[in-house]
Amino acid sequence: FKLIEETPPNGKAFALSVKSILKREQIWIGWKNEGCPSFVIKKEEIKQEDTEKKAAELESKKEKSRKRKIPLGEMMKRDHKAKKINLGNKGLTKLWNLSPDNLGACKAQERNFLPSLESFFEEAIEEIDPRNKVEDSYKKVNNGEWGWRALRLMSRRSQHFFLLGNSQISKLPEYLEMMLGKMANDFGKPIGMDDPEPEKNGDTPANGDTNGASNMSGKLTDDQLATLTEKLAAHWKALIPKLGLPTEKVEELSAQGGDIDICLKLLMAWADQEGEGASPDEISYILGGLKLAHLIEGVF
Repeated sequence: FKLIEETPPNGKAFALSVKSILKREQIWIGWKNEGCPSFVIKKEEIKQEDTEKKAAELESKKEKSRKRKIPLGEMMKRDHKAKKINLGNKGLTKLWNLSPDNLGACKAQERNFLPSLESFFEEAIEEIDPRNKVEDSYKKVNNGEWGWRALRLMSRRSQHFFLLGNSQISKLPEYLEMMLGKMANDFGKPIGMDDPEPEKNGDTPANGDTNGASNMSGKLTDDQLATLTEKLAAHWKALIPKLGLPTEKVEELSAQGGDIDICLKLLMAWADQEGEGASPDEISYILGGLKLAHLIEGVF
């Protein structure tokens, strides 16, 4: 009955009523079980009852003299006035009331556990670089659990996450490799590109760029497309899934002509479709995924 007594607003009165009802029921059941004896009470029985009553009163006085525990109802009222939440457990109550505004505490700067894009994807970018020759089974992009975390991080911090373009991606590893290629360019570490060696005085780049550096981010020129065609003509079928061209367009372009003609038409259609995105960086990344990057070494 202790819990009932501590329940506001009238716990004590309700507990007394319940005790009275149960006592009456107990007397009634006992009287029936004893064969319904007479209700006339003898003097000896009265004396015995008085003795028991006095002993009970003495015990109750001893209990009252002990330190009284704060009833739950009073404790809840006290915490409510202090604008605290009582969860019934000291540890949980203390934890819940550490901050007056729990939502504000969740938004605190020290609770920002998101890693930076470069630190999270650095190892994965190195793994997909063809120069490192990492087997597919060891690449993070083929780990579903890591891929799920990568998608969550990119949705929060990567500018490329919602800019997929016209490329059709059917598998998560392919999508992650494409995103990692773009982020590698942002980090200044393009995949499949060696660090440029310092040029000697009087030397000019192989592609004739007299400015001392090749333009890897601009749109491919017609001459560069023609050079790529010569290098990639034998592999035009492998390029089709990566170029992201509509099926009808591919069928139309590949209906007539030899490998060189078909490859040139496919590359020109891809360049028209991607616009400024059809850059040496992009075609290098595509060929890197196909393990064909070595075919275009020295083109740009």
